[in-house]
Amino acid sequence: METSTNQLDTLDNINSIIEREPSTMPTYLEAEETSTTNTQIPPHETGMQLALGHYNILVEFTQKVLQRGVDYGVIPNTSKPTLLKAGAEKLCQLFQLSPKFERLEVVTDWTGAAHGLSEPLFHYHYKCSLFRGEHLIAEGEGCCNSLERKYRYTKDGKPNPRIYDAVNTICKMAQKRSLVAAVLIATGASEFFTQDLEDMAERVSQESEPKNGELDRANLEEQSSAIMQKLGWSKITASAFAEKVTGKKSRKDMSTKELHLLVGVMLQELEKINQQKAS
Repeated sequence: METSTNQLDTLDNINSIIEREPSTMPTYLEAEETSTTNTQIPPHETGMQLALGHYNILVEFTQKVLQRGVDYGVIPNTSKPTLLKAGAEKLCQLFQLSPKFERLEVVTDWTGAAHGLSEPLFHYHYKCSLFRGEHLIAEGEGCCNSLERKYRYTKDGKPNPRIYDAVNTICKMAQKRSLVAAVLIATGASEFFTQDLEDMAERVSQESEPKNGELDRANLEEQSSAIMQKLGWSKITASAFAEKVTGKKSRKDMSTKELHLLVGVMLQELEKINQQKAS
């Protein structure tokens, strides 16, 4: 058997992550059964069978079942797709993992006064434990709070007047982040996916996916202008950046696909700046 692994070279199809020949190794569960019934196999060889069987199943499932925009999101110019909640749940089904959530911390300050704020503060911290039967396989933690930009402000940058409507969403987001973190550990899927750009991947998927087979050009231009303002770029700086990404200075000269790429990379730059400010 010959197995080779390549990192994501193109963002068009997740099949480009891995190229491999069909394998005759047992599946993950078949290998697991062998390890418990055949005492003649040395422990290190049994471990090898389990690992290779698990890997082969993960490769095939990633290529044939998981769908872009549903199970994972792709940010232009990043090395790995980002695993989303639906994909994490499918991986749990594949490897027979049952999640159990534990709330580690919660803050529900409806006025913000208890934390020296002039706005409400809602914070949730969850731990997700993945079990196969009674056996604990992996754990992951996730947090979410109302001061995150996506909840704190509206799309036009103004304070969110309906933050109270987002409390349940914030709670669910913390659970989702803990689930994805645990799944990446339990399944060994970190080779194929990341969680670091999860929120950005969802934004790009929701805001910039093709509509009726064609991207909304006006929407993309509007997004790029809004991001440029948040970055504090001048037109000269923005043109230079656009030329570096797409080879074209003016958005009028870009195709909708190139505009889509530009928006994604600008979002990535904005995320970096926000993370630097937060730290």
